[in-house]
Amino acid sequence: MAWGDWLATALFAGYAIYCAWNFMSCREVHCAITAPGFLAATVLMLLRIAGIAHYEYGLPWLVFVASACAGYCVQWVYRSRTGSIFLKRSS
Repeated sequence: MAWGDWLATALFAGYAIYCAWNFMSCREVHCAITAPGFLAATVLMLLRIAGIAHYEYGLPWLVFVASACAGYCVQWVYRSRTGSIFLKRSS
């Protein structure tokens, strides 16, 4: 177990918390996807650190990067259709 595992876990968790907070405050489209994706990367890393799951170091990073890419791709499509990167609030 390397300190880098804990550093990556802190990074994933920090971004997950930030994106969730950001989505609640300004409702950017990508945050609706990246927050749960980054949380999934955090959980995958914690399972690896705890020895519960046995997969390569790259899987949590793949989930992290795929979540970021998916979030921004969905936001791009949403913006092209609505002209905004922000989800509308329900009344």
